[in-house]
Amino acid sequence: MNAVTTKWIISKREDLLWFIFSSAACFIVIITYYLLTECFALDKNLCIIAIYFVWAIFFDGTHAFATYTRTFLDKEYYQENKYLLLQSLVVFLVGPLFLLSIYFINNNLNEVSVAFIIFNRFGLCFAYYHLIRQHWGFVVLYRNKNDEIDDITRKLDGLLLTFGSIYPFVHGQHHRIEPMHISETLTIPMEAWINVSAYIVVLALVLFLFSFSDKLQSVRSNIRAIAYIALTASMVIKLVQYFTLSQLLQFVSIICLIGLIITIITYAIFLFKKREIIYQIANNYPKWLLLFTVIFSYNLILHLPLSLYIIIASLTIFHNIQYHKIINYYNGNKYKSGEKERFGFAVTLAQKMTIFITMALAFNLISYVPRFASNFLITNEFINYILSSFFWGIAFHHYYLDSIIWKVKNNVQLSSVLKI
Repeated sequence: MNAVTTKWIISKREDLLWFIFSSAACFIVIITYYLLTECFALDKNLCIIAIYFVWAIFFDGTHAFATYTRTFLDKEYYQENKYLLLQSLVVFLVGPLFLLSIYFINNNLNEVSVAFIIFNRFGLCFAYYHLIRQHWGFVVLYRNKNDEIDDITRKLDGLLLTFGSIYPFVHGQHHRIEPMHISETLTIPMEAWINVSAYIVVLALVLFLFSFSDKLQSVRSNIRAIAYIALTASMVIKLVQYFTLSQLLQFVSIICLIGLIITIITYAIFLFKKREIIYQIANNYPKWLLLFTVIFSYNLILHLPLSLYIIIASLTIFHNIQYHKIINYYNGNKYKSGEKERFGFAVTLAQKMTIFITMALAFNLISYVPRFASNFLITNEFINYILSSFFWGIAFHHYYLDSIIWKVKNNVQLSSVLKI
C-alpha cells in the first residue's frame, strides 16, 4: 500500500537516482583521490588541484549557470523582476567594498588580511548553509507531495537536518583546522584582529540603523541579515581571544550533538503520543531516505582525514547533481517548444542540451577560470584579496537568486510547474 500511495517529485526511479542516491558521487570523488594518491602515488597537491578544478568546471559552475536559465535568460521573468535581478548584482561588490573600507581607514595590510580571512571563512560557511538549504527544499517538496502538513514534525525535520549537518561541520574539523587561503598562513598580530572586530561592530550598528530607512524598505531584511552576520563574526573573534578556535568549535559541536540527540528523542516521544499520524509520516519514506542519506554522508565525509578542498568537492557534487536535475525538470515542464516569444532564450536552453552545456562551460571560462587564476597566480596580497572577494560574488549571487526562485510557499506558478 505504501508503494502505491507514496508520491515522488518526479518518479521513484528518477528521485532515487538524482535526488537521493546521487550522494554516491561524493564517495566517487573521494575514492578517485585515494586511487590517484595511494595506488598511483601521484603528488597529493596536484591531485587536489586537478579534482577540485574538474568538479568546479563541470559540476559547480554549470549548476550556477543553470540558475540564470530561469531568471536573467527567462524573458518573461526578467521583465517582471528586472529591478530585483539588477539589484542582486550588488553582491559582487560586498566583499571588495568591505576590504577597501578597512584599508582606507587603517591603511594597514594586516587589518585587510584579517578582514579577508573573516570574509573568506564566511563564504565557506554560507556555501555550506546553501547546501543544507537545498536539501531542506527537497524535504519540503516531499512533505508537500505526500500531504505531510503537521507543523511540529516540520520543525523536527528541520532540527534533524540542522543539527545533523552542523555537528560534523564543526566537530570533524576542530582538531585539524586547515588553511583555506594563503592569508591564513600569515603571522598577524592580535591588535589587528581587535581593530577589525571593533570596525565590524560599528559597521553592523550603522547597517542596522540604515535598515529602518523607508527608502531601503525593499532590502531591509538583507541589510539586517548582513548586520547580524557582522556581529556574529565580531563575537567569534572575541571568543577566540579567550579560547582557541579548536576549543570553540569543539564546544559548538557538543551543543549540536546534544541538540541532535534531544531532537531524535522528542520526535520519538511525539510519534508515540500521536500514533494516528505514524502511518502518514512513515508513508513519506522518500523524505526519510533523503534525511538519512544527507546526515550519514556528511557525518562520514567530514570526519575523514581529507584536504578541505576534496571535502568541498565531494560534498557539493551531491548538491550539484540534485540541482541540475530539479532545474532540468522545472525547465522541461515550463519552457515548451513554440513559446520562445514568451520566455526567450530559456526555451532554447531547455530544449537543446548541447547548447546549455556549451553556454554553461563558456560561463565557467569567464568566471571560474579567472577565479582560480587570481588565487594561484596573483602574488600581490591586496590585489589577491580584492579579486578573490569579488569572485565570491559568483557564488553569493547564485545563493541569493536561489533563495528567491525556489520558495514553494504561496508560489502557485512554481507549485504548478513542479506538479505539487
